[in-house]
Amino acid sequence: MGLLVLIQTSFVPINTEPENVLGTGKQPDICVDKNGAIKLTYGAGNQIYYTTSVDGGVTFSDPTVVGTLTKLSLGMGCGPQVAATQDYTFITAVNTKGNIFTYALGNKKDAVWRKPVPVNDADTVAKEGFVAVAAGAHNNAYAVWLDMRADNQNKIYGARSRDGGRTWQKNQLIYRSPDTTVCQCCKPNIIADAKGNVHVQFRNWLLGNRDLHLISSADHGQTFGPAQKLGRGSWPLKGCPMDGGDLAADAAGSVTTVWRRESNIFLAPPGKPEIKLGAGKTPTIVQAAQGPAVVWQHEGNLVFLAPNAAEITDLGKGAFPKLALLPDGLQAVCAYERDGQIVTKVVALK
Repeated sequence: MGLLVLIQTSFVPINTEPENVLGTGKQPDICVDKNGAIKLTYGAGNQIYYTTSVDGGVTFSDPTVVGTLTKLSLGMGCGPQVAATQDYTFITAVNTKGNIFTYALGNKKDAVWRKPVPVNDADTVAKEGFVAVAAGAHNNAYAVWLDMRADNQNKIYGARSRDGGRTWQKNQLIYRSPDTTVCQCCKPNIIADAKGNVHVQFRNWLLGNRDLHLISSADHGQTFGPAQKLGRGSWPLKGCPMDGGDLAADAAGSVTTVWRRESNIFLAPPGKPEIKLGAGKTPTIVQAAQGPAVVWQHEGNLVFLAPNAAEITDLGKGAFPKLALLPDGLQAVCAYERDGQIVTKVVALK
């Protein structure tokens, strides 16, 4: 993994790469399938939208409605999530009652999205509305969320699908805080690989500190090891930052995380000291062969740090960014909100 050697607080001029304005909406999420197709979802009101690009993010298809979910949880990290397995693309969303649903589309044979299926096996448990998804080997799919079953306290729960999100297995308790609850309004995140490794990042709440933790599985999410704190510092906080960070892994499986503490963004491989990147919030990361690339929000604009870069690039006005690595490994596509619109931009990782 490449390491950042110099971070400056001043920004270079705004990146002038072309943008795509896709439509009115909130909370985009994005992924790239094994064939290089970009899959993007977002919400508008109670409707879940989907669009694709097969030319590396130069153009996108007209957004179509996947489904309507009454009282869709949307905003501040809540929104539909997308991932693509070998044969299926699936989108997972939560309603404000706390129920999670998945819509699946066969990558080759389905012309329309299948009817939604439930993910949670106990009713109305994901009341915070935060869910994250990932795709592993073959048609393995994973979801993770904040869950309030049994004791009305937030815990990290998850579920696995072996058929690309068409059905989901029994829900699994992944982590329960010994100090009553995990952070109540920060979205957990998840990544998975073809070797069976699954990594979940979440903001904990221990002894008054709201620090990011990582918990991992080496057997396709069947069992998880102990949770480990990320970074050396801590953030004592009575409120909730509503900022869960992000994580990525390189081809060898080495994980890198990015997250906010107080008003700053930090990069941290598990077990190593954190690296301060600069002021901001809502970071997102991809891991290229040459190192991590990060986008985050700073004072109403999005800023971008390429692998091993000495300067931060201003991408212009935006919020709630999401990154996905393109197959060439030299570019990433960034999706974000701007003035109530969903926007994408391709950034060079150099």
